[in-house]
Amino acid sequence: PAEEFRAGMAEIIKYGVIEDPDLFAYLESHVEAIQGQDPQALEHIIATSCAIKARVVEKDERESRYRMVL
Repeated sequence: PAEEFRAGMAEIIKYGVIEDPDLFAYLESHVEAIQGQDPQALEHIIATSCAIKARVVEKDERESRYRMVL
């Protein structure tokens, strides 16, 4: 559903802003592909977001400080 897509995109944008300027730049330069739900564009941003989340969780497994940013 569209609501779920928007919620997921909000999370991905947040990851780009907080943790990965390259992801944010990709989002800015691929707006049409992402809005059109192009499979390659979605695969890229989802994989990148998962990698960011994994790095953050690995750095702060107990959610003490760093992980709270996400």
